[in-house]
Amino acid sequence: MKHVYEAECESAFDSSIWQDCPIERKDFNANILYLDRFHGERKRRPMSAHRHWEFIGVVDGIGRLDCSTPLELRANSVMLIPPGIAHREDSEGMMEIIWLGFEAPFCKSFPNGKILAVKSETILNELLEIWRFSVSHKNRIGLELLGQLMLLTGGFWRAFKEGKAADASKIDAALRYLQDNYAEDINMESLALRFGLSASHFYREFKRIAGKTPVDYLVGRRLGQSVLYLKETDFTIAKISKACGFNDPYYFSRVFSKHYGLPPSEFRQRQILKTKRK
Repeated sequence: MKHVYEAECESAFDSSIWQDCPIERKDFNANILYLDRFHGERKRRPMSAHRHWEFIGVVDGIGRLDCSTPLELRANSVMLIPPGIAHREDSEGMMEIIWLGFEAPFCKSFPNGKILAVKSETILNELLEIWRFSVSHKNRIGLELLGQLMLLTGGFWRAFKEGKAADASKIDAALRYLQDNYAEDINMESLALRFGLSASHFYREFKRIAGKTPVDYLVGRRLGQSVLYLKETDFTIAKISKACGFNDPYYFSRVFSKHYGLPPSEFRQRQILKTKRK
């Protein structure tokens, strides 16, 4: 292991502990490269990518992780950065961050092409415990430190999977809500809060699970219902528009025409002609 440092202080780990270790190192096949802790403002840093894995933990402060899909940084946020992904931290004022860089052979099924994130005080404390242990035991701690790395990685993966499962359950509930309440005036940010998610996370997870944004899903649900009204009732276009959640019938006609290629009135006429031919 190369070093642990804070500010200008740096010290090397003695890897000779492995000569006395009862477990062969190849059974772990992992290596901690560095630990670093920072407190201050991080602004306009260049994007960087590295060949190793990196944990980033936010102890305090607010900011964002700039990458292909920016992520919010807040206290107790912990991210796992795979090799080769360009990123940088950008804080809003003062921020305290801890980094742990390491090498490890993750299995082929592990999603190593994107940044994974959890918000967990427990996982952050595990990362901080590695920092505290490494600062107070600077020499001959290879096995113990890697054991803590295994604990951190396992705990992170469990929290990530549990979070995904919980998010999926919340998105399923949101889908059912939109299905049942499509005629209501629905504010998506309020809907996200209703299910305990931030607006940005709600939009991202909804699209991942449903294949479209919440707004597109709601519009599709409303249009689908309007087709049933056009086929099976003699309601006016204005009444159908209101019954399906479109407060403006002209807007409804524009959206309907864009989606189906013809306005609602013409769609109804074609359905009437089809019925007569039968």
